Amino acid sequence: MPSFWTFLRSNQDTIVMWLENTTEPINTRVHFSLRVLRWLTSMCILFMFVYAMIRPRGKYYTAECEKRLDCYNACNKAFFPQLACERQDQMNFYFKWNHYSEMYLFSKPKPELYGEKPLTGNDLEAYLSATKDYDQCKNYIMDFKSYEMSLAEPFRQIRTHSCFSYCRNGEDPNFMGDDRPDCIELEPEKRD
Repeated sequence: MPSFWTFLRSNQDTIVMWLENTTEPINTRVHFSLRVLRWLTSMCILFMFVYAMIRPRGKYYTAECEKRLDCYNACNKAFFPQLACERQDQMNFYFKWNHYSEMYLFSKPKPELYGEKPLTGNDLEAYLSATKDYDQCKNYIMDFKSYEMSLAEPFRQIRTHSCFSYCRNGEDPNFMGDDRPDCIELEPEKRD
C-alpha cells in the first residue's frame, strides 16, 4: 500500500507542480517552468468552471437589498422631527412564497410639514427632495416583475423586493395572507 506522501505527490496539483517526478526518465521529465504553466492553466480552467456554476450575483443582490435601507433612510429624512417611519405590525403576508412582516409606512410628504406656504429656500428644497425620494421608492413597487425565481425553490422569488403598496388593488395571486386594506376603502390621499 502506498504511503500518504506518495498519494499526495500523485494527486495534489500544487505538490505535483513543485516536485519533479523522479520516477520518469530524465529526458522525459517536465521542466519546472512548464509545470508551473500547466498548473496555472489548470487553475484558470477550474476557476472558470466554478465561476460559471456559481453565477456570482452578489453585487446585484446587494444593490437590490440596499433599496430597502435607502427608502427607510429617505422616510426618516422626509419626516425627521416627527419620526413617522414606524414599524407597521399589522402588515404580515407572504409574497411569492417569501414572508414579509417587518414593514414601515413611507407616506407621501405633505408640504405643510415643511413650513408655511408658499415654501421657499431650504423648506422648498427639503420638500422637493422628500417628494423625489418618495417617488423613487414608489417606483420600486413594480420592480418585482424583473426578479428571477429561486433556483432551489422554483415557486419562490428571490427575496430582494423592497417596497409594497400600502393597500391592495383587487386580488393578487402572488400574495398569501394579505391583510392590507383595500385601496377603494381608503381616502384618496392615503392610497398614494
